[in-house]
Parts: sequence; structure tokens; C-alpha cells
Amino acid sequence: MMKKTALLSTITASMLASATAATVSFSHTDFVAEYGYGAAKDSMSVTVTGDDGISFTLTLASAVDGYQVTTGNSTNDGRICITDGTENTNANRIEEGQGLKFSLAVDTGNTGLQLDSLSIGGINLSWASANNNNTRDFEISNGNGTSTINGPFENDTILGSILGDWADIPTDADGLNDWYLDLVLTSEFVTRFEGITFEYTTTPIPEPSTAGLLGVMTMGALLRRRR
Repeated sequence: MMKKTALLSTITASMLASATAATVSFSHTDFVAEYGYGAAKDSMSVTVTGDDGISFTLTLASAVDGYQVTTGNSTNDGRICITDGTENTNANRIEEGQGLKFSLAVDTGNTGLQLDSLSIGGINLSWASANNNNTRDFEISNGNGTSTINGPFENDTILGSILGDWADIPTDADGLNDWYLDLVLTSEFVTRFEGITFEYTTTPIPEPSTAGLLGVMTMGALLRRRR
């Protein structure tokens, strides 16, 4: 019985591929390439395709009503800001009480892969490290609650480890469709959005014959144990 159980475990392990970890990153320059400098929209979306063929579409919007998201000018390299439509483009920033809403769509297409986990690896923001002892603080929310995170942030990056559970993103279709994260500046010192990285894992979608064979093998093992 021990030998049969070990054999079953060996065969099962060989049939089930291990998860593959990967990352996909978005930069403010991706939005400049799509919309140009100085564009102001209610929302802006950019699609990036990973090396594995999975497409990720990031949408940015204002987290606060009455504002638009905007690409900066060539002087600030188009870093993402928030505008009420009255500021000079040269002065655009994300100011206290303003922020960004992040949402994400994922298309695995014909890759034969399924998404097993998805999370934010880091959010890059201008001057998020201590700048002349001026730190940036934020309120984060996603419809299920609100929390605060306080700077300074090393390398101008709010890491996923700092976000904690707020970094986790659902992988099921309905959950991902409903997911968003609001990041609102609560300190008086301005910032700008520079980029975001997502971390994810995938496994191959089992072939129907493989899934069926695994079911038969598992049932056989259970019946033998009962005897």
C-alpha cells in the first residue's frame, strides 16, 4: 500500500505543473505614449502584455469626484497628475485631498494559463522618500474599508509589503472586475505618479483528459484505503 500511495503521489506531482511567478510593470511613459503630453481625461487606460502572453490593462482615474487624471508636460517627463482643469500644465501635481483610482483587467487569451495569484508589488511616486524632511502620507480604500499609510517610502516606492492585505487582488473574473484601489494624498506635500508593478503567478490549465485521469486515480486510492 505504501508503494502504491508513493507511486500515486509521484504521478500526480508530474502531471500538475508548479506555479510560475512573474511581474508586469506600468510607467507614466506608457500613458504619455498613448495620450501624449498634457492630456486630461476622466480616465486613462494602457495595456501591457507580459512575456507569457497575458495582457494587463491598467486604468487610472481620479479617486475624488470633480477632478481628471492628466499626463504632465515634457519638462516633468509626463508624470501622472490630477487636475481640476484650471491649473497650468507646468504646475500639475497630486495635491492634498487628491489621488488616483487604480483598476485592472487581465486577459489570458490563448496562453493556456490560469491566474493563481495577483498583487501589487509597488507603487512609484515622486518625492515619496523624505524630501527636505517633508513626508507624504496617504489614505487607501477599496470599498471594503479605509486605512492610512505614512511615509517616507524607500526609493519613492510604496511596496506591497507596506500595503499588506490591500495589495492583494482577486483573480476570479467577478472579483477582478469589481476591484479597485483608491490612493489619496493626505499630507500637504505634493507628489506625482510614476509607475506601478504587479506580481502574479500562473499555472497551465489542466487538459480535460489529465483532470479526468487524476480524478480516477484519486478515487482508486480512496477505495483501496477503505478496503
